[in-house]
Amino acid sequence: IACNLMSKNGAGGYSNNKEAYKEHPCFTQDEPDGEGGCGAYINNITDGTVIGYKYFDLGNTTQIIMELRGTGKGKMLVKNGLQGTTVGYIDISPTSEYAMFSGRVSFPKESKQLFFMYEGTGSHDFCKFT
Repeated sequence: IACNLMSKNGAGGYSNNKEAYKEHPCFTQDEPDGEGGCGAYINNITDGTVIGYKYFDLGNTTQIIMELRGTGKGKMLVKNGLQGTTVGYIDISPTSEYAMFSGRVSFPKESKQLFFMYEGTGSHDFCKFT
C-alpha cells in the first residue's frame, strides 16, 4: 500500500461524503478480498496525482513496470522522493483493460523512496508495479 497519495490539490480524506473528495485519488477494489482480479488498487489518478512508497533498496533498479487501465494519455514521472529528482518516466496511453507500461530508470545508489507523479489527460486506475 502506498505511503503517500494525493492529488495536485493536496491529500483528501476518507468519509461517506464522496462528493467532497471526487477530485482526489483513492484506494478501492472491485471484488471482495481473495476473489481474483487486481484486488485493491488506486482509482482516479489524474494530472498531478502523486503516489509514494517507502522504503526500498532501489540502487540497482533499471526498469519499472506499472499495471494500469484508464482513459488518459501522458507520462508517469518516476522520482526518488516527494521533492526528489526525476529518475525516469513511463509513457501511458488509454486502455480499457489493465495493461503493462514500462520505462527505464536510474536511481542514485542510496535511494530508498519511490514516487510516481502523473502528467497528462484523463484518469487511470493503478493495480501494481514491479
